[in-house]
Amino acid sequence: LPFLQPAPTPPILPSLQRLDLDWPNPKNPDRPPPERVPHPFDASRDVCLSFHDPDKTGSLADLREIAGRNRQSLGELLALFFRHYAWDVDYRNLVVAPRTACVLPKANKAELDCWPQNPHLAIEDPFETHYDVAHVLKYPKHQLVRKEFMRASKLIDDAAAQRVDPDLVLDYICEPLPVPDQVM
Repeated sequence: LPFLQPAPTPPILPSLQRLDLDWPNPKNPDRPPPERVPHPFDASRDVCLSFHDPDKTGSLADLREIAGRNRQSLGELLALFFRHYAWDVDYRNLVVAPRTACVLPKANKAELDCWPQNPHLAIEDPFETHYDVAHVLKYPKHQLVRKEFMRASKLIDDAAAQRVDPDLVLDYICEPLPVPDQVM
């Protein structure tokens, strides 16, 4: 999901939490701001559970029209996805933030929410913004996942350069690899 928000040009998905609840209709000036509710397990925090619901506003066709502006094929998007997460993401300094459809400085999350300054993937929970949903991904597993992104990106590049049979690329990418003992 976070890849489809900012990475393709034009983006395919907007942030449903940043869209006004009334979109695509004009904003209702009488609507109160989104409600923040107490966190169910941590009384010192509150959460905002509000997001744009296409079913309630009838905006699904509008969202499809926005997605349709992107003319990249599924194969191009897959190649961009692997390239993006293999090479473009600065895991040491950035946090993936689906709520805002962008990346945030990891230093800000460390200061505001006491997140560790580690070199691996961090993903802000879109509702509990103080929570890193990727915290369970320890560095050795992060390295393994990133290596797989790199391998997939190279396979797709090789297929584009006709060094690998394009019909077999997806089979190669999805092929399970043995996991080294020290990573488990």
